[in-house]
Amino acid sequence: GDAAEKKAKAELEQERASMTPSEIFVMDFRGNDQKQVTSFGCTVLSPVWAPDNRRILFSADLPLCTGKNFELFMVNLDGSG
Repeated sequence: GDAAEKKAKAELEQERASMTPSEIFVMDFRGNDQKQVTSFGCTVLSPVWAPDNRRILFSADLPLCTGKNFELFMVNLDGSG
């Protein structure tokens, strides 16, 4: 909700995020055929489709999972790359 978004924004402005670990999943438009794409155990933010619809771009605090130093990453739909 709005409170969580405000908290996340405030934490990121302080160059720190204490969000819980999250992962990226894909599924069909009905919510069926769910597949886990990532399994990092870190905070994953703002996933978006790449223009080719075969990869996902996202921000994460890899590899240390400290809630600091978020960088951009791209992954194939099968989790490779």
